[in-house]
Amino acid sequence: MRKSIFLSLFFLLATTIPVIAGTRLVPSSYATIQEAINASRNGDVIIVEPGTYPENINFLGKNILVTSTDPDNPDIVATTIIDGHNQGSVVVFENGESPEAVLTGLTLTGGSGTKDESLGASDDYIFWGAGIYCKNASPTITNNVITGNAGPVQMEGDNPETWQLGYGGGVACFESSAIISRNIIKDNSAFAGAGIMTYYCEPIISHNLIYDNSATVGGALYCLEEA
Repeated sequence: MRKSIFLSLFFLLATTIPVIAGTRLVPSSYATIQEAINASRNGDVIIVEPGTYPENINFLGKNILVTSTDPDNPDIVATTIIDGHNQGSVVVFENGESPEAVLTGLTLTGGSGTKDESLGASDDYIFWGAGIYCKNASPTITNNVITGNAGPVQMEGDNPETWQLGYGGGVACFESSAIISRNIIKDNSAFAGAGIMTYYCEPIISHNLIYDNSATVGGALYCLEEA
């Protein structure tokens, strides 16, 4: 009887004591940002030291904070760089992340976009969000520099299967209510929406500096809804 009561109390405490959020340091504790994300739980904080990180990261549905050491210091932001090396979107949110998933204080560059075949075979030549791709997720993206990302612009011939079109050079949002604020979005390129591209979205876009982006349609911002 006593053992049963003890076990009952143990399980009660285990379910009522809150889990303390962890702080994960890159690269001192984790070699890459993605390794830190993989090890994280909701509420954790990942602090990235200045340096260049050649990787493409995915938040994996986790509501965590990924930040530089000082997102309010332009020098820190400029020297804390994630470089996608033209291997896809630099950052992806695609698993229902909420506004509690926060990306702040980083420079994102070298992205080329995500070919999302789940959106339909007729659109399989579209590459979304060279810098950041938000699909069915609504993260908070603030105080970043998003620059030097390039979605493809290739429409040679009459066969769309040979085309490659970038939607959203800096940021692309698909069915997303992302909060995009206080970012510098510059020198990105795409077919549509070189700065920001939104599709079926209700994002909050405010206080960003968007300039020197280049696109066939919508150099700064392009919002597309189905007719």
